Amino acid sequence: MSINHIKVSRTARYFTLGELGDKTKSIWIVIHGYGELANGFIIQFEPLANAGHFVVAPEALNRFYWKGFGGKPVASWMTSEDRLNEIADYVNYLSELYGTLPQHLPLNVLGFSQGVATASRWIAMKNVKCQKLVFCSGEIGRELIGEQEAIDHFNQQNILFTSGNNDAFYSIEQVERLMQAYKQTGLQFDFKLFEGVHEVNVDLLMDV
Repeated sequence: MSINHIKVSRTARYFTLGELGDKTKSIWIVIHGYGELANGFIIQFEPLANAGHFVVAPEALNRFYWKGFGGKPVASWMTSEDRLNEIADYVNYLSELYGTLPQHLPLNVLGFSQGVATASRWIAMKNVKCQKLVFCSGEIGRELIGEQEAIDHFNQQNILFTSGNNDAFYSIEQVERLMQAYKQTGLQFDFKLFEGVHEVNVDLLMDV
């Protein structure tokens, strides 16, 4: 048996909040986590849109039913199967989407859970420059930690990691070890722990 690949066209879906115009302060690209859809994820960012920012939520290309053969359809950015091609596909997808947006406005990127690895790979692999880069309740792509070029590029951004103190996926001890490991690579960032679970803390986001 031989493994083969073919490039095909896909129709990607994304959602927006706010208005683009002369008074738009910045663009926020917000990247959802595993088992979510972009239309549900983006709603929590209404305070950003109401404050004059334009919010864009791309939806992952891989959809499935949450309960096997039924239930709510949800999406995932990737699995371990054909991993490198899945990464390449979503990195190109995010770049094409960003290319449709006004390039003169400041760009901010937020990744949540699986979206943290997704966002970090896009930022590093496509050399994207951000005003703010917010990583919520997740880990950056692990292969990037050993790449000095990626670390140097991240250090040109204003990076904030956030995590809830009752996150079911990351205990406070796990988060502290992760932050320490990142510091040992030379990565420069701020970290804020909030009272909450595995979620985006929009109040904290508005503060920063």
